[in-house]
Amino acid sequence: MLLARSLSITMLAGKTAIITGATSGIGRATAQLFAREGARVCATGRNVVALEALRAEIGCEYAFDIDLACRIVYLLLLSVVGSWQQT
Repeated sequence: MLLARSLSITMLAGKTAIITGATSGIGRATAQLFAREGARVCATGRNVVALEALRAEIGCEYAFDIDLACRIVYLLLLSVVGSWQQT
């Protein structure tokens, strides 16, 4: 938990994070931590039920049930997240 103690709210406030594998394990813990520290979280994973639970828990705006192994899907996701900078 050294990482959790060293982050401050100002470090991630206003930042956008794409968290892959956010439905379990390290990915889920990272999404929870980054949201708690003020980041705008975009969570991805392949378990729809777990994604919706995470979305409700941390209040992330976007949760995508996608496989990022596909380059086209990855580029589309980056495009969506990139558009956040204009809003």
